[in-house]
Amino acid sequence: MQALRIHGKLDMRLEEVDTPEPTADQIRVRISYVGICGSDLHYYFEGANGPFVVEEPLIPGHELSGVIDLDPQGEFPIGSKVTVHPATFGKPSPEIIDSPNLWPQGKYLGSASTHPHTQGAASEFLIVERSMIRMLPDGLSLESAALAEPLAVGLHAINLAGGVTKKKILISGSGPIGILVASAAKVLGATEIVCTD
Repeated sequence: MQALRIHGKLDMRLEEVDTPEPTADQIRVRISYVGICGSDLHYYFEGANGPFVVEEPLIPGHELSGVIDLDPQGEFPIGSKVTVHPATFGKPSPEIIDSPNLWPQGKYLGSASTHPHTQGAASEFLIVERSMIRMLPDGLSLESAALAEPLAVGLHAINLAGGVTKKKILISGSGPIGILVASAAKVLGATEIVCTD
């Protein structure tokens, strides 16, 4: 299969790599669309995202949509439209039991925070844990479904702010996530939405 791999700062190549085979508890997804996140841009332009340095070829991409290509258990029909939750949670930590995204040893698709790096979705196929699969509703295009992860970031921000229903809100930043926050806030009943940038 072909995969887009970052080898270091300003060094990205489209390369032929082995097509991955899932274990019994994994699913193979044929990728349709991949969004480009700020973290992906940092890996390309700087060879690192904060303290996480590209030390081996890294396939970026955690905003994605695709179709089920292979399910060894036959639970998901081949061709089913999906997106994925891009994280696997680490070891439960009692003091932050309600925040599994912060548990130690978690992994995130397309990240150099682990060794070996956790490969992402900028490839023809991606292997994910069965628990990461999110089936898409009828009528939602695969193109739009690639926005599920950045929309979830915006919805999380709205939840942390205590909701927006019948409130006037200010969104600082009018990039993709800011625009998704504004769209979600409108649907969720904000009375006034101001975006700055």
